[in-house]
Amino acid sequence: MDGMIIGQSPALLAALARAEKAAASSARVLVTGETGTGKEMLARRIHAAGTRAQKPFVALNCASLSAELMDSELFGHVKGAFTTALRDHGGLVAQADGGTLFLDEIAEMPSSLQAKLLRFIETGEYRRVGDAGLRRADLRIIAATHRDLRGSDFRDDLYFRLAVVTIAMPPLRLRTGDIPLLAGHFLKCIAAQEKRPAMRADDAALAALARHDWPGNIRELHNLLYNAVVMNDGDTLSAAMLQLQPLAIDMMRDAAKPQALWRVEQAAIDAAIDYCGGNIPHAARLLEVSPSTLYRRPKNRARA
Repeated sequence: MDGMIIGQSPALLAALARAEKAAASSARVLVTGETGTGKEMLARRIHAAGTRAQKPFVALNCASLSAELMDSELFGHVKGAFTTALRDHGGLVAQADGGTLFLDEIAEMPSSLQAKLLRFIETGEYRRVGDAGLRRADLRIIAATHRDLRGSDFRDDLYFRLAVVTIAMPPLRLRTGDIPLLAGHFLKCIAAQEKRPAMRADDAALAALARHDWPGNIRELHNLLYNAVVMNDGDTLSAAMLQLQPLAIDMMRDAAKPQALWRVEQAAIDAAIDYCGGNIPHAARLLEVSPSTLYRRPKNRARA
């Protein structure tokens, strides 16, 4: 999926207008929205339109690392700080100095790291793991989350430091009028990437896409169209070529006989993992849980 943000819906245009104003400032930005709505693309757009555009844009997914690894990845470490620290590591803060640091899924950041990030925001100073000395960096922070940080275990003081400007990315189900534009763009790009003839979606296919709920949003649309291009021949995308299947949990809801909760949960997990090609972090984002929840959950557990 490329880095373009495509669409003309009022909700999207409002988000882009806020991003344009934010880019002209040095304010920290919190981007909210469901998984797959394009939060990182918006962050990159803000960076590219701002005064730090010629400096690095560095991204970290806070849901992908443990607290210890995240500390080292974010702030760096010195040789010998821990068993596998065979050399000095500068960290992403140092890499982003002068530019923008994008912290995706900030809600998953452990509380110990939240405190360290807060101090860095307030002072511009940080300490690498195992290092006694302080270092400084000047960068802009853009954070993103699909969860509501208010009323959660996320630190209020850090929330208010990050949410100087908030921008909500709308879900695809609220901007279905943009689907023809998105589908046309994705089909063209995918065909070029796969060196296949360009495909166009017929009216029935576009109608089917407009009826779908899109729990995975734009990322789901892109992956669905990618599958259609790769698995079919010809220059026309028909509704029959689309694998628009609801998650198992949605099918469970429609079943006449109620299912045990653990079975519904397991079915949803299995369906999400299959949908994401076995990628646990992606499946976790689709289900709006942390990856550790899926790693800890036993597969096909037996119950009396």
